[in-house]
Amino acid sequence: MFAKGFASLNLTRASVPNKGLSPVKGVAGALPSLLTRDFGHTPIQFRERIRIPEIDPPVKPKSPYLRYMHYLIEEEKKFKPYAKINPIEFGQKVASPAWESLFETQKEPYESAYHDAYKLYKPEERDWWMTKTFSDISHINNIRRESGAKQLSIPAEYRKEMNRSEREAKQADKATRTKGLANARNRYMSEIIPQLTLDLGDSKHAMKAASQMWKDLSEEDKEPYQKAFRIAKAERDAEREPKI
Repeated sequence: MFAKGFASLNLTRASVPNKGLSPVKGVAGALPSLLTRDFGHTPIQFRERIRIPEIDPPVKPKSPYLRYMHYLIEEEKKFKPYAKINPIEFGQKVASPAWESLFETQKEPYESAYHDAYKLYKPEERDWWMTKTFSDISHINNIRRESGAKQLSIPAEYRKEMNRSEREAKQADKATRTKGLANARNRYMSEIIPQLTLDLGDSKHAMKAASQMWKDLSEEDKEPYQKAFRIAKAERDAEREPKI
């Protein structure tokens, strides 16, 4: 179900400038002398890569400090538009000391912007993780590995809930399974496994491939098999009805 369409994903990563990280202009409290010092020696820019929603969970908002550092970097660029700024070096020598020197009232706009962004981020993060199964995450990590992206680790706060959801889904499936009749999935599997076994030369691999193919089918494609099951079940139930 979830994995369908991954093959066509464009996994090219790109960078875009951070947006909306600084609050109202002029609240930073940075000293002009800090902004005119030369710390640009390497071609590293303070940038974010573009997110691919199919394989990337929502990105946690930048912390108040990082928002402030971004503001200082943007101010530095006004003085030196062609400078290449190393964020790590700039943070250690400029942003961190400047942040520590701010009053709480000067930090408040950055902290407020972070908390507002976090309130929007948290529901999106939960929706992203809770619409996935463990199998989905494994498949996503395979794709991320091929594209050189970092492997995902399921957050502890969602892992327990995902375990419970999968367990409940299996119990519900078991409860609705009808003995003596091939359900929609089994009808599909019995239809394609013989040819897959010939193509792959291994029944175990054929079974695994068929299972994945069933998951990738749309509800519309599954409907003929579900309809056949409903008809067979109705006929069997009719035969079992006591005759008057």
